[in-house]
Amino acid sequence: MAQKRDPIPIDEVLRLMAKNWEIMNALSKKDYFGKELADKLGKSTPEICLKLKNLREKGLVKSQQRQGERQKHFFLSDLGKRMFRAVTEAMQPEPEGKLEDWQISQLLDILGDSNISNEVRRSYSGVFHTLSAESPAQLVEHSGVRELIKKIVTDPPKDEVIMDLDRSVPPVLSCAVQHRTYRDWVLKQLYPVLVSKTSDESEKTRAWAVRQMGKIATLGKDPKLTLDARKKLLKLWFSDKTDATSDFGNEVKEQIVLIALHSGTSNAQGIFNETKTKVRDKDPKAKKKAEVLLESLKVCFLPKHGQTELDKNSTVDETAQGLGKYTLAIKAPT
Repeated sequence: MAQKRDPIPIDEVLRLMAKNWEIMNALSKKDYFGKELADKLGKSTPEICLKLKNLREKGLVKSQQRQGERQKHFFLSDLGKRMFRAVTEAMQPEPEGKLEDWQISQLLDILGDSNISNEVRRSYSGVFHTLSAESPAQLVEHSGVRELIKKIVTDPPKDEVIMDLDRSVPPVLSCAVQHRTYRDWVLKQLYPVLVSKTSDESEKTRAWAVRQMGKIATLGKDPKLTLDARKKLLKLWFSDKTDATSDFGNEVKEQIVLIALHSGTSNAQGIFNETKTKVRDKDPKAKKKAEVLLESLKVCFLPKHGQTELDKNSTVDETAQGLGKYTLAIKAPT
């Protein structure tokens, strides 16, 4: 009766596999003769044969000499195949969890239910904001989310919890702008509404609309949209109706700077060229506004750490840094 062999310690098998992974990987695809495998891996035949011998002794590799052949061919044993498959699968990244429609629907219901305390609803608005950065594509596919975003854009809500979702609008709209299915929804339904609201009676509403316009333009990466936003924002900035020192004026200026920083060379050059032209304007108000804008645009010439140090209290700088985070986080579908 054959003597039963002791099981080989798993750590010993894994170490041997790690040392000979190239061989295991090659043999997982096809059988090889010793010299043939050595040539493929760019190693000497004696070196490969010694390693094959060690793998065979541990039961990971087998060899066989077929009738009419002078050399043995090597292949993975059943154990070798199972171990190779297990290690390969273990090294695969975990698939990202996909939000289900019912989860998004429940989230929206809780956010919109005034019977639930604001404290709880605010915590859920935080969840929505996290999802807007990490899973914007899944959110924008949900019709309820699109309706909520449209409501926020069309008629900024007075509900303080829903108002808190303002910060979640940019990444969702950015994703939608880059998605063929939803691009027209943003460009034809939402963006024109924002433009119209820049002439609203409420300064707060005007500032809100300008902020969203700028973020769509810088995050959306749609050349026509960015060019249109650039022209409209510059027109607003140099309008006699815009007070450069007001909250609205500051918002317009900040979004112009962000477009210059994050929307490509042609837009940055266009902003500088028009601003320099206004510096020569005979109207002292236009000249003053041009110089104020030029002062803010100097961040375009500084490295990122310089932009941060330029003015630690600057909302332009804080917004630019936040925009950078959005840009890194978002992975829009092609």
